[in-house]
Amino acid sequence: MSGGITFSGRVVYGDESSDDGAESIEIHFDDKKFLQKAANKKPQSTLEYLRSTVAAFSEGTYSWPFDYTLCLHWIAGTAGFYGGDIKSVCDHQTRRIVGVFQAALTVTYYLVFRGLLFKLLTNEHARLLVKKTVEHSDLSERLYDRLPNLLHGASKSVGRYMSGMAFTDWMQSGGKLKGQAPKGVSFAIAMFNLLAVNWGAALHVVLKHGDAIDIVQIFAAMITGDPDYRLTDEDFSELFNTARELADNIMKDSENEEDYKVYRDFMDSIIKFGESGGKG
Repeated sequence: MSGGITFSGRVVYGDESSDDGAESIEIHFDDKKFLQKAANKKPQSTLEYLRSTVAAFSEGTYSWPFDYTLCLHWIAGTAGFYGGDIKSVCDHQTRRIVGVFQAALTVTYYLVFRGLLFKLLTNEHARLLVKKTVEHSDLSERLYDRLPNLLHGASKSVGRYMSGMAFTDWMQSGGKLKGQAPKGVSFAIAMFNLLAVNWGAALHVVLKHGDAIDIVQIFAAMITGDPDYRLTDEDFSELFNTARELADNIMKDSENEEDYKVYRDFMDSIIKFGESGGKG
Protein backbone atom coordinates (compact mmCIF):
# COMPACT_ATOMS: atom_id res chain seq x y z
CA MET A 1 0.00 0.00 0.00
CA SER A 2 1.31 3.43 -0.91
CA GLY A 3 1.00 6.32 1.51
CA GLY A 4 2.48 7.16 4.90
CA ILE A 5 2.60 9.87 7.55
CA THR A 6 2.71 13.48 6.38
CA PHE A 7 4.85 16.26 7.80
CA SER A 8 1.69 17.57 9.47
CA GLY A 9 1.20 14.21 11.21
CA ARG A 10 -1.69 12.81 9.20
CA VAL A 11 -1.82 9.20 8.04
CA VAL A 12 -2.71 9.12 4.34
CA TYR A 13 -3.23 6.34 1.82
CA GLY A 14 -2.59 6.17 -1.90
CA ASP A 15 -3.41 9.42 -3.71
CA GLU A 16 -4.67 11.16 -0.55
CA SER A 17 -1.21 12.70 -0.12
CA SER A 18 -0.11 16.00 -1.58
CA ASP A 19 3.19 17.20 -2.98
CA ASP A 20 2.87 20.48 -1.15
CA GLY A 21 4.54 21.29 2.16
CA ALA A 22 3.02 19.96 5.35
CA GLU A 23 0.68 17.54 3.55
CA SER A 24 3.42 15.75 1.65
CA ILE A 25 4.56 12.39 2.99
CA GLU A 26 7.45 12.46 5.46
CA ILE A 27 7.48 8.75 6.40
CA HIS A 28 6.46 6.31 3.68
CA PHE A 29 4.85 2.94 4.44
CA ASP A 30 7.61 1.23 2.43
CA ASP A 31 10.37 2.76 4.59
CA LYS A 32 12.20 -0.12 6.30
CA LYS A 33 12.42 1.99 9.46
CA PHE A 34 8.80 3.13 9.32
CA LEU A 35 7.95 2.10 12.90
CA GLN A 36 11.04 3.71 14.44
CA LYS A 37 10.52 6.96 12.53
CA ALA A 38 6.79 6.96 13.25
CA ALA A 39 7.54 6.60 16.98
CA ASN A 40 8.85 10.16 16.97
CA LYS A 41 5.48 11.47 15.81
CA LYS A 42 1.95 11.35 17.24
CA PRO A 43 -0.33 11.49 14.16
CA GLN A 44 -3.86 12.36 15.22
CA SER A 45 -5.47 9.76 12.99
CA THR A 46 -3.44 7.02 14.72
CA LEU A 47 -4.41 8.32 18.17
CA GLU A 48 -8.06 8.45 17.15
CA TYR A 49 -7.81 4.88 15.88
CA LEU A 50 -6.26 3.71 19.15
CA ARG A 51 -8.90 5.47 21.25
CA SER A 52 -11.61 3.67 19.29
CA THR A 53 -10.05 0.20 19.40
CA VAL A 54 -7.93 -0.14 22.58
CA ALA A 55 -10.07 0.08 25.71
CA ALA A 56 -7.24 0.94 28.13
CA PHE A 57 -5.54 3.54 25.93
CA SER A 58 -6.00 7.07 27.21
CA GLU A 59 -4.22 9.93 25.50
CA GLY A 60 -2.62 12.32 27.94
CA THR A 61 -1.99 9.79 30.73
CA TYR A 62 1.57 9.14 29.73
CA SER A 63 4.78 11.03 29.10
CA TRP A 64 5.26 9.45 25.66
CA PRO A 65 8.76 7.96 25.82
CA PHE A 66 10.03 6.49 22.57
CA ASP A 67 9.40 2.82 23.45
CA TYR A 68 5.80 3.55 24.44
CA THR A 69 5.08 5.42 21.23
CA LEU A 70 6.82 2.68 19.24
CA CYS A 71 4.39 0.19 20.78
CA LEU A 72 1.39 2.35 19.84
CA HIS A 73 2.47 2.28 16.20
CA TRP A 74 3.05 -1.48 16.45
CA ILE A 75 -0.55 -1.87 17.70
CA ALA A 76 -1.87 0.15 14.78
CA GLY A 77 0.43 -1.66 12.34
CA THR A 78 -0.55 -5.10 13.63
CA ALA A 79 -4.21 -4.24 13.09
CA GLY A 80 -3.51 -3.30 9.45
CA PHE A 81 -3.94 0.44 9.95
CA TYR A 82 -0.74 1.10 7.97
CA GLY A 83 -1.38 -1.51 5.29
CA GLY A 84 -0.33 -5.08 4.62
CA ASP A 85 3.44 -4.58 4.41
CA ILE A 86 3.71 -2.92 7.82
CA LYS A 87 1.35 -5.54 9.28
CA SER A 88 3.69 -8.27 8.00
CA VAL A 89 6.66 -6.58 9.66
CA CYS A 90 4.76 -6.25 12.94
CA ASP A 91 3.55 -9.86 12.86
CA HIS A 92 7.08 -11.13 12.21
CA GLN A 93 8.55 -9.16 15.12
CA THR A 94 5.69 -10.28 17.36
CA ARG A 95 6.49 -13.93 16.77
CA ARG A 96 10.14 -13.35 17.57
CA ILE A 97 9.46 -11.43 20.79
CA VAL A 98 6.81 -13.86 22.02
CA GLY A 99 9.24 -16.72 21.49
CA VAL A 100 11.90 -14.97 23.58
CA PHE A 101 9.46 -14.20 26.40
CA GLN A 102 8.10 -17.76 26.42
CA ALA A 103 11.64 -19.05 26.87
CA ALA A 104 12.15 -16.60 29.75
CA LEU A 105 9.42 -18.04 32.00
CA THR A 106 11.83 -20.28 33.90
CA VAL A 107 13.20 -19.66 37.40
CA THR A 108 16.68 -19.25 35.91
CA TYR A 109 15.63 -16.30 33.76
CA TYR A 110 13.64 -14.82 36.64
CA LEU A 111 16.93 -14.76 38.57
CA VAL A 112 18.76 -13.32 35.56
CA PHE A 113 16.17 -10.51 35.42
CA ARG A 114 16.50 -9.96 39.15
CA GLY A 115 20.29 -9.83 38.82
CA LEU A 116 20.02 -7.25 36.05
CA LEU A 117 17.71 -5.13 38.20
CA PHE A 118 20.47 -5.04 40.78
CA LYS A 119 23.23 -4.45 38.22
CA LEU A 120 21.59 -1.83 36.02
CA LEU A 121 19.28 0.36 38.04
CA THR A 122 21.09 3.41 39.38
CA ASN A 123 18.18 5.72 40.17
CA GLU A 124 17.09 6.68 43.67
CA HIS A 125 14.34 4.06 43.75
CA ALA A 126 16.88 1.35 42.98
CA ARG A 127 19.25 2.63 45.65
CA LEU A 128 16.50 2.52 48.25
CA LEU A 129 15.38 -0.91 47.07
CA VAL A 130 18.88 -2.31 47.44
CA LYS A 131 19.35 -0.58 50.78
CA LYS A 132 16.10 -2.09 52.03
CA THR A 133 16.78 -5.61 50.81
CA VAL A 134 20.45 -6.08 51.67
CA GLU A 135 20.70 -8.32 54.71
CA HIS A 136 23.65 -6.74 56.54
CA SER A 137 23.45 -3.05 57.47
CA ASP A 138 27.20 -2.37 57.19
CA LEU A 139 27.21 -3.84 53.68
CA SER A 140 24.04 -1.93 52.92
CA GLU A 141 25.75 1.41 53.47
CA ARG A 142 28.66 0.43 51.26
CA LEU A 143 26.34 -0.70 48.46
CA TYR A 144 24.21 2.41 48.80
CA ASP A 145 27.26 4.59 48.26
CA ARG A 146 28.84 2.50 45.50
CA LEU A 147 25.85 1.22 43.53
CA PRO A 148 26.20 3.44 40.41
CA ASN A 149 29.71 2.13 39.70
CA LEU A 150 29.49 -1.23 41.41
CA LEU A 151 31.02 -4.15 39.56
CA HIS A 152 30.14 -7.45 41.09
CA GLY A 153 30.15 -11.15 40.29
CA ALA A 154 27.18 -13.06 38.96
CA SER A 155 26.46 -14.77 42.27
CA LYS A 156 25.84 -11.37 43.85
CA SER A 157 23.73 -10.37 40.87
CA VAL A 158 21.29 -13.21 41.18
CA GLY A 159 20.42 -12.94 44.80
CA ARG A 160 22.98 -13.12 47.58
CA TYR A 161 22.59 -9.42 48.28
CA MET A 162 19.04 -8.91 47.02
CA SER A 163 16.22 -10.64 48.86
CA GLY A 164 12.87 -11.65 47.40
CA MET A 165 10.17 -9.27 46.13
CA ALA A 166 12.71 -7.46 43.93
CA PHE A 167 10.75 -7.94 40.73
CA THR A 168 7.49 -7.25 42.54
CA ASP A 169 8.78 -3.90 43.79
CA TRP A 170 10.04 -3.02 40.31
CA MET A 171 6.71 -3.86 38.68
CA GLN A 172 4.53 -2.19 41.31
CA SER A 173 6.55 0.99 40.95
CA GLY A 174 5.71 0.95 37.26
CA GLY A 175 9.23 -0.17 36.39
CA LYS A 176 11.03 2.71 34.78
CA LEU A 177 7.63 4.44 34.51
CA LYS A 178 7.81 5.35 38.21
CA GLY A 179 6.38 8.81 38.79
CA GLN A 180 5.30 9.37 35.19
CA ALA A 181 1.68 8.23 35.30
CA PRO A 182 -0.65 10.66 37.11
CA LYS A 183 -2.23 9.62 40.38
CA GLY A 184 -5.76 8.38 40.02
CA VAL A 185 -5.13 6.64 36.70
CA SER A 186 -7.21 3.47 36.53
CA PHE A 187 -5.53 0.10 37.00
CA ALA A 188 -6.39 -0.89 33.42
CA ILE A 189 -4.68 2.20 32.00
CA ALA A 190 -1.68 1.84 34.31
CA MET A 191 -1.27 -1.81 33.34
CA PHE A 192 -1.64 -0.99 29.65
CA ASN A 193 1.08 1.64 30.03
CA LEU A 194 3.43 -0.78 31.78
CA LEU A 195 2.91 -3.55 29.23
CA ALA A 196 3.12 -1.15 26.29
CA VAL A 197 6.42 0.44 27.29
CA ASN A 198 8.00 -2.94 28.01
CA TRP A 199 6.73 -4.46 24.77
CA GLY A 200 8.02 -1.36 23.00
CA ALA A 201 11.43 -1.83 24.64
CA ALA A 202 11.60 -5.41 23.33
CA LEU A 203 10.43 -4.26 19.90
CA HIS A 204 13.06 -1.51 19.89
CA VAL A 205 15.82 -4.10 20.46
CA VAL A 206 14.51 -6.48 17.78
CA LEU A 207 14.05 -3.75 15.15
CA LYS A 208 17.49 -2.31 15.82
CA HIS A 209 19.54 -5.50 16.09
CA GLY A 210 17.66 -8.02 13.98
CA ASP A 211 18.70 -11.61 14.63
CA ALA A 212 21.64 -10.56 16.83
CA ILE A 213 19.57 -10.33 20.02
CA ASP A 214 19.36 -12.19 23.29
CA ILE A 215 17.04 -12.14 26.28
CA VAL A 216 19.48 -10.09 28.36
CA GLN A 217 19.36 -7.30 25.79
CA ILE A 218 15.58 -7.24 26.00
CA PHE A 219 15.61 -7.39 29.81
CA ALA A 220 18.10 -4.51 29.93
CA ALA A 221 15.98 -2.44 27.55
CA MET A 222 12.93 -3.09 29.73
CA ILE A 223 14.80 -1.96 32.84
CA THR A 224 16.74 1.02 31.49
CA GLY A 225 15.31 1.86 28.06
CA ASP A 226 18.73 1.24 26.46
CA PRO A 227 18.40 -1.06 23.40
CA ASP A 228 22.17 -1.34 22.97
CA TYR A 229 23.20 -2.81 26.34
CA ARG A 230 24.85 -6.18 25.95
CA LEU A 231 26.74 -8.50 28.29
CA THR A 232 29.90 -10.13 27.01
CA ASP A 233 29.57 -13.83 26.27
CA GLU A 234 31.65 -14.59 29.36
CA ASP A 235 29.52 -12.39 31.64
CA PHE A 236 26.32 -13.87 30.24
CA SER A 237 27.56 -17.42 30.78
CA GLU A 238 28.59 -16.61 34.35
CA LEU A 239 25.27 -14.95 35.14
CA PHE A 240 23.19 -17.69 33.54
CA ASN A 241 25.14 -20.58 35.06
CA THR A 242 25.11 -19.02 38.52
CA ALA A 243 21.37 -18.39 38.30
CA ARG A 244 20.79 -21.99 37.27
CA GLU A 245 22.95 -23.34 40.10
CA LEU A 246 21.28 -21.17 42.75
CA ALA A 247 17.70 -21.62 41.53
CA ASP A 248 16.69 -24.54 43.74
CA ASN A 249 18.04 -23.05 46.96
CA ILE A 250 16.74 -19.55 46.30
CA MET A 251 13.25 -20.83 45.56
CA LYS A 252 13.04 -22.47 48.98
CA ASP A 253 12.43 -18.97 50.36
CA SER A 254 8.69 -18.18 50.30
CA GLU A 255 9.36 -14.51 49.45
CA ASN A 256 11.35 -15.54 46.41
CA GLU A 257 8.66 -18.00 45.40
CA GLU A 258 5.99 -15.28 45.66
CA ASP A 259 8.15 -12.86 43.66
CA TYR A 260 8.67 -15.49 40.97
CA LYS A 261 4.91 -15.94 40.65
CA VAL A 262 4.54 -12.21 40.06
CA TYR A 263 7.31 -12.40 37.45
CA ARG A 264 5.55 -15.26 35.67
CA ASP A 265 2.20 -13.46 35.79
CA PHE A 266 3.83 -10.38 34.29
CA MET A 267 5.54 -12.40 31.55
CA ASP A 268 2.28 -14.21 30.80
CA SER A 269 0.55 -10.83 30.57
CA ILE A 270 3.12 -9.38 28.20
CA ILE A 271 2.96 -12.52 26.03
CA LYS A 272 -0.84 -12.21 25.83
CA PHE A 273 -0.44 -8.50 25.12
CA GLY A 274 1.79 -9.30 22.15
CA GLU A 275 -0.31 -12.17 20.83
CA SER A 276 -3.46 -10.02 20.95
CA GLY A 277 -1.82 -7.11 19.14
CA GLY A 278 -1.82 -4.98 22.28
CA LYS A 279 -5.48 -5.49 23.10
CA GLY A 280 -5.25 -8.40 25.53
